[in-house]
Amino acid sequence: MERLNPDPPAASYLAALASSALAWLLASGASGADPAPSAAAADARGAQVGMASRAQPVTPPTVPANLVRASLEPALVRAPGGGEAIAIRVTIAPEWHIYWSNPGDSGAAPSVKLQLPEGWSSGPLAYPRPEIFGDSDERTFGYSGTVHLLVPVTRPAGWQGTLQVRGELSWLACKRSCVAGRSTLDGTLPTEAASISGAPGTRAWPRTLPAGGSVAVSADGASRALVASIAGLQESDTVRFIPDDCAGIRWGDGMGPHSLQWDASRGLWTLRTPISVAPGDAPGGAPRARGLVLVGGNASGPTYFVDISVPTAPTLPGPEPAR
Repeated sequence: MERLNPDPPAASYLAALASSALAWLLASGASGADPAPSAAAADARGAQVGMASRAQPVTPPTVPANLVRASLEPALVRAPGGGEAIAIRVTIAPEWHIYWSNPGDSGAAPSVKLQLPEGWSSGPLAYPRPEIFGDSDERTFGYSGTVHLLVPVTRPAGWQGTLQVRGELSWLACKRSCVAGRSTLDGTLPTEAASISGAPGTRAWPRTLPAGGSVAVSADGASRALVASIAGLQESDTVRFIPDDCAGIRWGDGMGPHSLQWDASRGLWTLRTPISVAPGDAPGGAPRARGLVLVGGNASGPTYFVDISVPTAPTLPGPEPAR
């Protein structure tokens, strides 16, 4: 049985850039944070107003006073993949949303800057399973309501006592229009083992493919595709794939829809999604294809990440077993 789904959305750099610029203009005008915008910003705002007046009046939504609230959880947590992390609780006003690491066809991912004591180090933000907004014409990935984001941290050897954390979370929140903002983070976290709990939240944290699954890159002439097989499922399960923002990888790129094939004898779904490769855009010329396989429609449903190197030579390796 084969199931066809619409093209996986490409993370459009130009769309994200335009959305971020619009968000800056809206945030500046609404909050007064930048009372003296540059001439270029004023020209951009004037052009935006001019285009709107030539089309039809647009009334932006009223911006809630607490559009996005962010705070640190009271102690370190165990990261899903191992190690320790700082957990940030983010609450978004009703009907608004923020974004995943790949925002999709528009938007911008959140970012965090932290000040940690000497000897501590931190890694990139870790995200739980995102929601899918929009339709096949324009889809974005992100979060509404409340979500927890994790910042993996490594402590210096022999560290004892509390951890003083200061910093800020930058975000873009959207409804019919977008608002950019920053939330201050400040807290003193205990670090003893007894105070460390599991990763918080009701959304699934991505994990490796279950045993029996595999991921590979296939080639048919100049065309390439990411092929992921997920074991332990039922034919009735809904399976979707969303790509991460990968340097040197373009998802879909006009080569057709991605497909799903059910193998009843093995009890697995195999997902195939076309990709094109631009090695010059990837660090060191070695692109990696990353994304999430979402099972079911529930935020707490099984969620698996795929991450595989994409060779640029004609000869491709066989499937990598799930680890």
